[in-house]
Amino acid sequence: MNKYLKSNKASLSIWIVMSLLETFLSIYMALYLQQIIDIGVANQGKEIVYSVVKGIVFCVAIMLVNYFMTLFYAKYIKDVMSQLRTDIFKNIIGFDINRFNDEKSAKYISVLSNDMERVEQDYFKNIPNIVSEIVLLIMAIGVLFYFSPILAVINIL
Repeated sequence: MNKYLKSNKASLSIWIVMSLLETFLSIYMALYLQQIIDIGVANQGKEIVYSVVKGIVFCVAIMLVNYFMTLFYAKYIKDVMSQLRTDIFKNIIGFDINRFNDEKSAKYISVLSNDMERVEQDYFKNIPNIVSEIVLLIMAIGVLFYFSPILAVINIL
């Protein structure tokens, strides 16, 4: 499996970077919403306009990050699965005719369809998700320590 990850380093790396950026933006969104609420409660009219413009820019940034993350996700999955299917098909074609006849053809079709989907779902699609969830956890703990170190220690324990 490492062969397929290494041969698609560019799309995987960009996907992971976009996933990390999305994680960062999620944390920032929580902090931004806190600022909006504080401005609204304080009834500060001038700052609300600035905050709304900042919010629009923030929303556009989130949409762009999600667009590029989806784009590179699709490219990465398509390339990896295409390489994997090609390699499996080459192995099946390379079988001795007697070995090929020993198995039912449905088994080979199952490998190329059902089993490939399972590998895609369980392995290739989860790598950046695991990385982004770990980073999200670390960033959330960092923000928690920033606001209330005592509460952070209590939550970690």
